Amino acid sequence: MGQSKWNEDKIIQTLKDFPKMKDRQSKEELYEKMEQKRSRSKPKQRRLRFMPVLAAACVLFIAAIISPAILKDTVLSPPPGEEAGVENHGSTDHEQSSLKKADEPQQAETLLAPESDPLSTENTIETRSYEGDMVFYPGVQDVPAGKQVVTLYYPDSEAMGTVPLSTFVDKSLTRVESINTALNKIQPEKYGVSENIILALKDIKLTEVQEENALVVDLAPNSVQGSTGVQMFLETIQYTAYESGYDIIKLQTNGVAGYDLPHMGSYKQLDVEAPEKGVSALLSENGTYLLTNGIKLNGENKPESLEEALQLMKQNNDGFGYHETIQRNVFIKKVSENGTTAVIEFSKGSEFKENLLYQAMIESMLLTAEQFGYENVQFVNTNFERIGPYNLTEPITVLKAPNVVTP
Repeated sequence: MGQSKWNEDKIIQTLKDFPKMKDRQSKEELYEKMEQKRSRSKPKQRRLRFMPVLAAACVLFIAAIISPAILKDTVLSPPPGEEAGVENHGSTDHEQSSLKKADEPQQAETLLAPESDPLSTENTIETRSYEGDMVFYPGVQDVPAGKQVVTLYYPDSEAMGTVPLSTFVDKSLTRVESINTALNKIQPEKYGVSENIILALKDIKLTEVQEENALVVDLAPNSVQGSTGVQMFLETIQYTAYESGYDIIKLQTNGVAGYDLPHMGSYKQLDVEAPEKGVSALLSENGTYLLTNGIKLNGENKPESLEEALQLMKQNNDGFGYHETIQRNVFIKKVSENGTTAVIEFSKGSEFKENLLYQAMIESMLLTAEQFGYENVQFVNTNFERIGPYNLTEPITVLKAPNVVTP
């Protein structure tokens, strides 16, 4: 094909030589034609075919609202003026007993086996508080004579943290014996938490060195796996050792000093650390309402005083099943102290109710006060006399252990 004779200048000149064209229509004629064209081009109104889809979406939405997971949140945040009754049952034979109506408040009741020694935990049946489908296991202020309380830590069902469960064992047992006894007594699945890591690791052995106040943990190689496994192992061992009064933890591998923790390296010894201060609540999958150490979803903010901890415990910490313990219609004005007694004053307008959530709230404050070294708590300006077993008009002794169960 030969080379084209057209170049840019020639094209421009040719275009200039074209005759000029002019629209002979007036502005009014053009406007009228444009309006006619626009009116003809308007889309026809369509039938609303999306209504069946919208109706189906509404059905799914309503189903989600009444699902068990959402019902848990509904119970945790009861609407103003709606109160559920609190009833305490004793034996597991009465666990399914019917609840009394909300307008028939109950006093806490502990049932004992007939003709039993009231201080014998072999015959004593734990006190439970029921509200709807939820059950709460209160803490303990006084330990029966001849007994000691043991607190162990269990991973929650999502392995996001550990939850304390406490029980009574004979006072004559050593610390290691009391831990092993409690491990065999407590049935974690009954309370909606996972198996204790000490039992999950089949070849683990616990001993102690009294001269060093040390808990010795002997494991098989590679028994602790993954970063989550390491976290659960360390929290369980650390917090259990703390509750039992140990200062250090010695790690061994089949009798030889040292253990390799995944992603961390080899450790021969760990200093015992206390659980985080403050208290959150966990509503487990089977409806057990448990108090646990620490303020979940609080990041790196660690409370340095009782007042700061209580303010954080009121913030919305919902996540992974954990919840704030101080109810939304309860407002703390200030916290002071009188010797070993913490004085918690509430603002006017705070509302208190006689139900499970408010009893758990009181216990969370008692536990937090104990974390900061107080022996008693005086509540001021509650305008309420009693919640559960607690008389709010006089100083209340702090709790020695939370979530007390007697399997």
